[in-house]
Amino acid sequence: PSRVCSGAPWVRQPVRSFAKVYHAQFKRTGANFAIKVMDQEFIKRHKKVPFVVMERQVMSKLSHPNIVKFYCSFKVDPLYMVMELCRGGELLHFIWYSNVNLCMSSTCIR
Repeated sequence: PSRVCSGAPWVRQPVRSFAKVYHAQFKRTGANFAIKVMDQEFIKRHKKVPFVVMERQVMSKLSHPNIVKFYCSFKVDPLYMVMELCRGGELLHFIWYSNVNLCMSSTCIR
């Protein structure tokens, strides 16, 4: 069942991103990965460094079947995070264009 929120309606605006995600394949084994490539200058200019550091720390500690697995990161220019590949597109795109109502507050009607 979907959830309905009371309160402000969803605003569908494009979000400027400091990262792009690519599908990569390890040549030796054929294993597939998602590689998040982040622009260091953009991150610094827009004061996103603490968020990127926190994302890496949190992702490296999580282990759950419903959360994307984090494998490693390396810091060259740009920054890279290697994660489990989840096919099917971006979750945000799915949420925006689906008929599912999601709630991000405590005022949900269930």
